[in-house]
Amino acid sequence: MNLDDSLKLKVLLYSDAAYAGGAEKYLYYLARYLPCRKHLVIERERIPARLKKWLESIDIPVTEISGGSAASRLRSLYRLIRDTGPDIFHMNLPGPFDAHYSIAAPVARAAGVKNIISTEHLPMVPPFLKSRVLKGLSTRFIDCVITVSRDNRRHLIRQHHLPDRKIRVVYNGIPDPAGRETERKDHIPGGKGVFRVAVIGSLLRKKGQKEAIEGLAQLDQEIHLYLAGEGEMESRLRELTLKLGLENRVHFMGYVDDIFSFLSEMDLLLVPSSIEATPYTVIEGMAMGVPVLASDIFGIPEVIEDGRSGILIQREKLHSAIRSLFENRSLMEDISREGRKRYEKHFRVEKSIKETMNIYREVKAGRGALL
Repeated sequence: MNLDDSLKLKVLLYSDAAYAGGAEKYLYYLARYLPCRKHLVIERERIPARLKKWLESIDIPVTEISGGSAASRLRSLYRLIRDTGPDIFHMNLPGPFDAHYSIAAPVARAAGVKNIISTEHLPMVPPFLKSRVLKGLSTRFIDCVITVSRDNRRHLIRQHHLPDRKIRVVYNGIPDPAGRETERKDHIPGGKGVFRVAVIGSLLRKKGQKEAIEGLAQLDQEIHLYLAGEGEMESRLRELTLKLGLENRVHFMGYVDDIFSFLSEMDLLLVPSSIEATPYTVIEGMAMGVPVLASDIFGIPEVIEDGRSGILIQREKLHSAIRSLFENRSLMEDISREGRKRYEKHFRVEKSIKETMNIYREVKAGRGALL
């Protein structure tokens, strides 16, 4: 399939995502950068506000399916697929049991789609009996499963019993922020001369903000923590901050729309999560030349070369890792430089889009994983 044929390819992107996180950013990048005809379907009560804002910047058809029971929404999806006639139906699965346990796949097949692809972001979440049965049946209708790390491949095989021949690894990628204008955040609290450590992500237990605050209590007064995000843990995190007497050193920034401008004001990016695959936050920090400290879990070691393009940590030792970098600025400069190089080589959005298009061509040409 040449470039002209790719432009004729019609892809229906589907998600029933409940919020705008990393998996939805992946969906946005597909919708924006794939060099083919695209139609996006969101099956929720409403498109998440932030995802909607992202999509407003690109000119592709977007259909919302909402209301009624799951069965009625699947019937609406069936009619939409039948009427639009895509060459490829591509499901985005933030969690392994989304898309109604992947039942959207047999619905797409029944509607006449010959080529069905899914992207699995967090297959390390263990299955349960209902999910094992329903997803196992639905996956038979999927020609190829894209996932975002080699570690994810292992979980797909061991926990979800996918055949290895169906799986393709495509790392997340982002547009290069180099050269773009960043807005100076003169209102960022803490004053001059402080060492700014950022944690970016929804305020959830799995994201590790609690451990970051507890670690800060063991560090020098010049080190401040900036939490960019919103979520259910905010009140408890604020209580913990007060309890530890850190109200002048822990700054709740709320949701930050321009991540790159925010990162341009930070000295260090901390990613203390307990569950991640290949998080966009790590890649964004590396692309901006901000040194990254991240949990040594799942797919993150595939993004960061420990001690070279970043530092991998155990969460209970994050305070000592922060202190080491605070006291060794030359090491920070080395990590910053190597992180940027690694981003340029492996995690540009152009690379991930090219590899995704190659999978579309493979499946469409009949050389897909089912053969």
